[in-house]
Amino acid sequence: MNKYRVKQKIIKVFIFFCMFLGASVGAEELRTTYRNGSLDRLENFQNGKLQGSSKKYLSNGTLIGEWNYKNGHLEGVSRVFHENGSLKIESNFTNGKREGYSRRYYNDGTLMMLELYKSGKLEGPQKTYFQNGKLHKVQLFKNYKLEGLSKTFYPNGVLANESPYKNNLVDGENKSFFDTGTLFQSGAYENGRAEGPWKQYYKSGEIQFEGNHKNHFKDGLEKEYYKSGVLKRVFVRVNGKVHGFEKNYYESGTIASVIPFKKGLAEGKYQTFYKSGAVRSIIFLKNGMAEGEGKTFYESGSLEIIENYKHGNLEGLVQNFDKNGQLQLERTFHMGKQVNVLKVLPKDGHKQ
Repeated sequence: MNKYRVKQKIIKVFIFFCMFLGASVGAEELRTTYRNGSLDRLENFQNGKLQGSSKKYLSNGTLIGEWNYKNGHLEGVSRVFHENGSLKIESNFTNGKREGYSRRYYNDGTLMMLELYKSGKLEGPQKTYFQNGKLHKVQLFKNYKLEGLSKTFYPNGVLANESPYKNNLVDGENKSFFDTGTLFQSGAYENGRAEGPWKQYYKSGEIQFEGNHKNHFKDGLEKEYYKSGVLKRVFVRVNGKVHGFEKNYYESGTIASVIPFKKGLAEGKYQTFYKSGAVRSIIFLKNGMAEGEGKTFYESGSLEIIENYKHGNLEGLVQNFDKNGQLQLERTFHMGKQVNVLKVLPKDGHKQ
């Protein structure tokens, strides 16, 4: 009977030893080092897969990251550190995917970002912070896509921008604000593309620009205003390019200039005016550059300057006249550079 019990005990010990030995088979600790001999990485493997704790160090010995693995996948809490040793990122993993809250920090320990994950995808609110601790941005995710109202703030806490999202695209009225809280710009979006009317304002609240978007391009009538509300400039865009006449006005309401455009380039007769309405200058434009004869007038209507252009540069003779029509000065130009000056003495009419 005693022999049987001894034999049974030996068998139990043998089985336990085999189980222990089996559990140890394939377990390996891998250490890699820098040239100076300090530890670089410390990793644990089981049957060729990462298992348990894994750590990463700088050459000076500072711990820069620690992770936990299970069957080769990240599992549990993982941490990454700044070079000063403070926590940089802290995330939780389940079967290799982020799960729950993930946090990022500035090197002084202040929270930089807080985001929520579900099965490895952003889900719910994501918040970023300025280093002073105030909220910088808050946005909502649904299945890793932006959804709902996203807000951005200035360091003083004032709202800087709010954008509505639908299926990861801006959809609805997008608004931007000055750091004083007054509205800077507003415009409508559809499926991530600017569509419909938009407006821009002075910091004091008065409207400065207004126009329209079509297929994400500025399209249609566009206006600019003085702070007083008086029209300053008006023109038309087609597919984002100015087309037709651009008219500029003095704050008194009188016309200041008329510029012809063709598909975004100035083309044709460009005129400027005095506040009285009298013509100040006439110049012809081609492909956005001055071309041919240009004239400047005194407010009385008499000729002041006559000049010639080639590919946007002064070319040839330029003449200046006084208010009585008498020639005062002659100069010649080549490729925009003055090459000769001939002064005219008005008293006796002799040239110098």
